Amino acid sequence: MVVFHLCLIVVGVVCTVAVADAQTLSVQRKQAIKVAKVAGSASRSSGLSGIKFSDPYSPPVGTGKAAIVRFPARPTDEPAQPKGGVSFTAGRDAPDEPMTGGLKLSF
Repeated sequence: MVVFHLCLIVVGVVCTVAVADAQTLSVQRKQAIKVAKVAGSASRSSGLSGIKFSDPYSPPVGTGKAAIVRFPARPTDEPAQPKGGVSFTAGRDAPDEPMTGGLKLSF
């Protein structure tokens, strides 16, 4: 138990020293960089109209648009129309079988 507490203390001291070093490194000031201003030009008034942006959905440059080939639709039969009704059934499949039957409602 004592060893565990000593390990925790050592880890805490190491973390504290690391945070203190990080703070002293980030406090240092960097030298200011001077930027020369360029006189106003015609490109400034045109804005983004002079820049050609790419279309992410277009095909690669130099290739034409490929025709999209669709798979033919699978032929299906016309769906059956539902038929409603009531059905009562009763009977046996064989003389020694139990009686079967019931009520069937169709909508």
